[in-house]
Amino acid sequence: MDFFLHKLINHKKYLFIMFCCILSISFLYGLYEYQFCSLPIKGFFETLFILKKEQNEYPLYLLQNTIFIFLNTYLSSSYLGFLGIFFLLFLKGIQISFSFIYIINQIKLTPLLILLTILELLCEIILLFITILPNVLLSLQTLLVTFYMEDNFDYKNIFNYKLNIIIIILIVFIISLFMRIYLIDMI
Repeated sequence: MDFFLHKLINHKKYLFIMFCCILSISFLYGLYEYQFCSLPIKGFFETLFILKKEQNEYPLYLLQNTIFIFLNTYLSSSYLGFLGIFFLLFLKGIQISFSFIYIINQIKLTPLLILLTILELLCEIILLFITILPNVLLSLQTLLVTFYMEDNFDYKNIFNYKLNIIIIILIVFIISLFMRIYLIDMI
């Protein structure tokens, strides 16, 4: 187990592969599950991409992503937090698939709307990538130090690392909000 965790932390491509697998599986599961879901769950998960000016769903998007970022940051300090972080990634994949189905069924698509939806999707995946992968690495490092290594944490480096992650997440999150508020409303 020790060798596996060291290899996973040292070679981040395995985490990237795991990230892509979980996101694609959850996207496919969301496409399948959409027809069987109840209306409140559909309403909650459909609000990722907001393409109508009449819908003022920005506070809900802000609340969802703020809770998502807070939970990821909180779970990264736990030695089993990576399991919760992967579950949150699974829920985000379902949310992306529900939003796409909603866009296809409810909104008249133009080429500009398709382009903006793709840009929002890329921004959302970048936000997921920046939010999840460093926090999973930190959680796995916590697991290693807690059970396998005889080192202590260097708290100064950990706090600097978490602060850098949060600053980068907030920058990408602000860019995503800018796209939602200004670019979509220009249509």
